[in-house]
Parts: sequence; structure tokens; C-alpha cells
Amino acid sequence: MSNLPTYGFIILDLGQQIVRRNQKNKNGKKRKFKADAELAEFTTNLHPETATMRREHIKLDLYPNYPPLDDTNAGQRATHPTPADFKAAEERILKDFTLITYGRLALYERPRKSTPNTKREEYCIPVKNSVVTNESTELDQPNNESTEQDQPKNESTEPDQPENESTKPDQPKKPKCAFIAYIQFTPSEELTEEDKHDLNSITTFLHNSRGFVKPVNLLRKIFRGRMWTIGWRKSQTTGEMAGRYVDTDGITKKPLAYLENLINGISASDLIHKLFYSISDAAVDAANVLLTSLGLPGYCDPNLKRSTSNCFASNLAFTRDEFSNRPHCDSDKTKTAFLLLSNVNKANGLIALTSHQDPTFTGPFFVFPHHRVAIDLRKLNGICRVVFDAVVLAA
Repeated sequence: MSNLPTYGFIILDLGQQIVRRNQKNKNGKKRKFKADAELAEFTTNLHPETATMRREHIKLDLYPNYPPLDDTNAGQRATHPTPADFKAAEERILKDFTLITYGRLALYERPRKSTPNTKREEYCIPVKNSVVTNESTELDQPNNESTEQDQPKNESTEPDQPENESTKPDQPKKPKCAFIAYIQFTPSEELTEEDKHDLNSITTFLHNSRGFVKPVNLLRKIFRGRMWTIGWRKSQTTGEMAGRYVDTDGITKKPLAYLENLINGISASDLIHKLFYSISDAAVDAANVLLTSLGLPGYCDPNLKRSTSNCFASNLAFTRDEFSNRPHCDSDKTKTAFLLLSNVNKANGLIALTSHQDPTFTGPFFVFPHHRVAIDLRKLNGICRVVFDAVVLAA
């Protein structure tokens, strides 16, 4: 009987510890979410279920760089990876990369560490434009062995005053992680009928646009698949006229269909704005401000005059047929890129939400090679939206 109170107190104490530990975990999660929300510059409303990943930048070329044989198409294609290179790259992705297949993830780059040359430099603390070390030198110290003759006659005998806080050197701020990408999967089960209708409107518009724009011909950059670009040229060379990407032969053959495609492009632009504004409002607003400040039209505008305030890009590229290209950085002012990943029916352009159930179909990867992260699209269920820093990704 004497042991019963002891057991009771032990149980009560454990219960209190569990409550305190749970409360501590909750408070820790709140603080972490607050810190992540402050770091998430791409949105003003970070979803509470967003995971955060921080990676160091370690440069990696997944494919060898082959020189062109000559200026012919065949000579330029010699720069492409071989089938063995593609296989080796996929094996490395599966072995060394973190694969993202679901949920919401914000990817950041850790501040790059400087490589010290000596042991002493490991303890250096940068302060503004100078360096303060934890080692002092005797030459910098005042001489405390002065004689009476060295002392001024009217020297005060009061004790030294404490150092003013304002005179102390500023403590170095902790470097901030750089935004790389925000990734959000939406499985088909979570898509409403309105969502599916909107997605089909976007994908069929892109599918039909192929008749009025020519495929992009960049043999050095595009390894396989095809890409089309809608809208206005990303940059102009001095002396060249600004203009839209168009196939004049296709427009001449079907002028009425082209006009209908332009009208559908405006509504598709609103849907694309809705699709990305819901997950990255700050990034979309910033892109819109940049477009407006440069006086550029949107990709859906048939002329230089802006027809809608929702368009936040001057051009839109879409790909198919297992598209693959070499990472690169375009020479324009655009910093943030917006990417919609989905499977479509090649015959009519409708979105394919059940392709992940087809055992004969396997999708690709979208990789961040320098951070060892890959979006796994082999069995994509639904859609995946990505907002990423195009400059950092290609660096």
C-alpha cells in the first residue's frame, strides 16, 4: 500500500512532463513558422503546412559539356548528352538527390561559407569593411608602464568610465538564406470541377497556339522535346524591332482561328494569374510591377498596349515530348520564373489527370542540380506549381 502514492506521483509527473513537452513543441513550431514566413518573400500568406529545406550551393553539371563539331545542325547536336549520359544523370539523381513528390516545400540556399586560408582566419569575425579577430597584438595595446614624467599635470584621478555602447563595433548580422524555389503539388483528388475546367482552358489554349507560333530552334540548349513561345520577345538587340512570336504562314491559313486564339489567350492569362497568385502573391505582384515599369505588354496582348492588369510576364513558353534542356540564364531583367507541370493528352491538349495510373508512362524530373533536389514527375498525380529564382538556379 505504501507504494501506491509513489506510483501515482510518478504518473502525474510524467503527465506534466508530457504536457510541458507538447507545449514546448507547439511554441517551437510557432516560432519556426514565424521565421519561415518572414523568410518567404514570394508570398504574404505562407501555408502552415509548408515544409522548409535549406541546402548549400555546390555546383554540379549533370551532363558533360561537348564542343560543337561545326556550325551545321548536326555539328551543334554533337554538344548534346548521349543516351549513356542521360542514363548516368538519372542514376545520380536517384542516388544522390532528394526527390520531391508531394506537398508544399520552400527551398532555400544556405549562405556560402568562405574557405579560410589559415587556422587564424577561422576565428575572424567580419565587421562592416574590416576584420576583427579573437587574437590581440601587443602593438595595439596602450603602454601601462609610463612614468610620472609621462603623465599630464592636470590628469584626473577619477576611474575610467565604461565604454559607451554606441562606440562598440556593430555585431555582424547572420547571413540570410536565399530563396530558391517554392514547390506545391495538388493531387487530382483535391482539384475541384472548376479547377479542372480552368486547367483545361489553359492547356487547350496552349495546344491550339502551336498552329500560330513556330517551335523554338535552339540546338545548343534544347536536348530533346519541343518548346513554343507565346508573346513578345524577351530581349531586343539594338536596331531590331520589337515584335511577337508568330508564324505568319499559320495565321494566313487560319485568320479567324487566330483571332479566336487571341481572345482565348486573354482569358487564359487571367486563369494563369489566378493559378499562381494563390500561392505566390508577392512574386506575382513584383513581376507585374517590373513589367509595368519597363512599359512592356503581356504575352496575351496582341499589341503594345496592355489589355489586362493580371498579366505578369511578357512571354510564355510551353513544352512537351519529354522536353529537356541545359540549365542557363537569360540576359534579361526577369528574376522569378513561374512553372506549371502537368501531363496532357497530345491529341487534344486536355489535361491528363490519370496518367500516373498508366504503367507504361513515366514522366521526367525537374532538377535543381546545385542543391541536389529534384521534383519527381515520373508518376505525377494532378499538377505541380513551381515558383523559382531563375538567376540562382542557373548560376
